[in-house]
Amino acid sequence: MNRVLPVLLCLPLLLAAACSSPKRPGVLPEAASIVEAHNARVAGVDRLWARTSVRVEGRDAEGSRFAEQGEGHLQVERPDRVAVTVGKLGEVYIALGADETRYWLVDVSDSDRRVMLIGEQSLATPAKAEALGLPVHPRDIPMLIGLLPLDPDAVGEPSWDDRGRAVLTVPTRWGHVALRYDARTLELVGSTAYDAGGAVVAEGELGLHGPVTDRQGVATLGRLPRRIEIRVPGFDGFLRMQLGEPQVRPINAAVFDPERLRRAYRVGEVIDLDDLDWDTEG
Repeated sequence: MNRVLPVLLCLPLLLAAACSSPKRPGVLPEAASIVEAHNARVAGVDRLWARTSVRVEGRDAEGSRFAEQGEGHLQVERPDRVAVTVGKLGEVYIALGADETRYWLVDVSDSDRRVMLIGEQSLATPAKAEALGLPVHPRDIPMLIGLLPLDPDAVGEPSWDDRGRAVLTVPTRWGHVALRYDARTLELVGSTAYDAGGAVVAEGELGLHGPVTDRQGVATLGRLPRRIEIRVPGFDGFLRMQLGEPQVRPINAAVFDPERLRRAYRVGEVIDLDDLDWDTEG
């Protein structure tokens, strides 16, 4: 799982990726219509719990092809709490998370070195986030997942992309994201995250949109994609994630508490990212 880590950590950033490429229908939806449809889909999803299965295929640093399979959970509480776990056979190897003030990564894939990286949200920089595999500010994760309502005053004017999708541009803390929508259904079917210089940092494809239910599986409270395929610059391959049983349900507060996670995963080494020398980056 170690060689898959940089790709796995981009996972929460691309739940708004691209699905099939429809032909341009001819009428560009208005921004207000896209925002209204988006906000209606996520209005009832203030918390998200889902099982995940993950498959990564690609080439490693030596150029050899590999394929790995894992499973875990995705848990989110709006506006800024996120927890992602990945492992095998019920054993967690990686736990990535963020809350209102902190962000962290627990890596226990090597039983001889159980490590936590942690930093303060207010002191986050691109270099610190990159140490966790994050190409965006940790506080932007819930928005990029597609779970936050859009502010009509913050989006740009819609445009077409080269695959016939309607695009809205939304600023992030370190750049911007292009949100891509099916022009007929107005479902979010894509996103591309850019850094401050306009370079792509992550993009992907998704499909199998389906309902998010209550815990009993009776009431439909929202709608999200269930299959996501992610690609990041510098990695010759892809990550494919499948969401299972996405629900709005109470979430154990421990998954958003790095001190409790440190004890639960028996972490032996804690690295405070804010205590390291990051040269001249602000």
